[in-house]
Amino acid sequence: MASILGRRYLRCHHGGMCHHYRGQKNAPEFYIGEFSIRVNLALLTPELMAPEKGYWPLKDVPVIRLEHGDRALAVCKWGLLPSWWKPKKEDEKPDATQKGMYNAKSETVDTKPSYRSAFKSRRCLLLGAKFEEKGHYFSLPDDRPFAFAGLWESWHDGEIVSCTMLTTEPNEEVRGVGHHR
Repeated sequence: MASILGRRYLRCHHGGMCHHYRGQKNAPEFYIGEFSIRVNLALLTPELMAPEKGYWPLKDVPVIRLEHGDRALAVCKWGLLPSWWKPKKEDEKPDATQKGMYNAKSETVDTKPSYRSAFKSRRCLLLGAKFEEKGHYFSLPDDRPFAFAGLWESWHDGEIVSCTMLTTEPNEEVRGVGHHR
């Protein structure tokens, strides 16, 4: 995040990033040009790209991932569910696991069993325009949409397609509101 949103590129709005962000309504042509999306263009709807209440864990979020070498828009449930996950109890729901997996530390995704496989071959970009941290919104100065680094996973042959957002140490501006990631 710090490399995308450096101090001079951030604007703070009074209002953690780790669990809430917002999109932005733009014409489909904007996203096609800005992010070179080539596949699944019909998904570029205001409902997906800028839901009224923003994006929250366990809800659908727009991601860009590679499909046959092209950038494709896809919908993922925010909160990674590893492909190997099995319920421990008969009535256990995937959501219980996903609640704790909407963020992953960039420094450890290559070694953690839950993320290792996705890190090797299923990377994605989560599209957003601002994120919230402790009552403050952060965006680029011109309010243009940007992308968060992420990983995606498919469980039970696509029954659930999920993702996680990669986090890292905060830059000075985000750290200034008292957040550690």
